[in-house]
Amino acid sequence: MNARVQYLIAQYQADPLRKEPRNVGVIARMGERTLSRFLGEDETGTMDRRKLRPLNEPDVFLQWVKYWQDQGQTVPKLEDLIDGERSNYGLIKGGNVLDIGDDPLEQVVDHLYSRFVGKGFAEAVREGDPVLVTGTQLANSIATELLDLNILVDDHKTPEGIVHPVRRRQPVVGGGSVVYRPEFSQENSVLYLIETFDFTHGQGKRLYEHAGLTAYMYKDIHRLKGPSGMKAISVVKTDPDATATEYMENSRKMLGNEGELVDWNDEAQRRAFLDERKQVAVG
Repeated sequence: MNARVQYLIAQYQADPLRKEPRNVGVIARMGERTLSRFLGEDETGTMDRRKLRPLNEPDVFLQWVKYWQDQGQTVPKLEDLIDGERSNYGLIKGGNVLDIGDDPLEQVVDHLYSRFVGKGFAEAVREGDPVLVTGTQLANSIATELLDLNILVDDHKTPEGIVHPVRRRQPVVGGGSVVYRPEFSQENSVLYLIETFDFTHGQGKRLYEHAGLTAYMYKDIHRLKGPSGMKAISVVKTDPDATATEYMENSRKMLGNEGELVDWNDEAQRRAFLDERKQVAVG
């Protein structure tokens, strides 16, 4: 089944004057169905207020959630929910997912939530299952290497003597004020966007979708930064003994068309990637 899913991203700004938004939810529509996921919701849609502590006024957030959920069922176009006079809370246009295969809208929303806000419900309730946490192990391996090089911002502290550190899940603003959170980023005169793809645990279709969204992010930031202002790097890990799947090959093609591919299993490529991060970091 080919279907088009349109989505919006809900954002929170503690201080609208500083314009430092945080993604707090997604709203998606496929056909006549509209579905949403917001910060603090469990798998059943029940809000856990303990997860809303980072927000200054959780009650205000919950009022906005109810409003968006109610209005999302009635507005002719999803964009009609966007209010140009937003204050602490607001919606921005996300984009479209053009081909979802046989996935239901619930699964697409879960993936969008995981991509733009945080862990999806499937991961949150089954964190012990390594098959579901497809990118975490690779990302953590990279983070460990960067910490050993003393170039990764850790606990919001920049290492001493480092001019351009590597940051994890740092917000990057794209076209239309869309906020992305690449796994790693680093910036001097060039913005390096670094995303990870671990195919050793399966989940090929999900990673293929993630590759599509990542390729879109690369294109979007590239348009803003220009041909020399951004470099896309996709770190890929595969099982050397496994047969490459169509999802894997197509993911590599999409990512390779937009930037550099680094094979984490290849010692020379891994070392070159880390050496470059160190050279950029020290200025």
